[in-house]
Amino acid sequence: MTTRLDLFDRHAAAKVLADLKADILKEWEVLAREKVDAARNQTRLALRDSLPQFMDQLITTLSSPDPKTQAAENAEIAKEHAEDRAKQPEYTLGEVIVEYQILRSVISNRLE
Repeated sequence: MTTRLDLFDRHAAAKVLADLKADILKEWEVLAREKVDAARNQTRLALRDSLPQFMDQLITTLSSPDPKTQAAENAEIAKEHAEDRAKQPEYTLGEVIVEYQILRSVISNRLE
């Protein structure tokens, strides 16, 4: 059951993420280049891939009165991102996981 507090917290988080999206992506890019070997030589566009769309969907999901329905779209974008990375021979599964861990960390830090 969704409480009013849960709804407020989701909406507040969505607003923070929307306001800081560019900064989050920039910080993620810097950290990914530092920690993921395969990311170092990627163009900005190739490195970010579908991450901006993933962030938009995350914001939409958090803002939605029915986040479970919206979450399915996020899963699809994440899957597309992972599939794109899998097609790049310089990326390992471990590096894709590290990229997502970095994103989670950056988002968590910004929401604190």
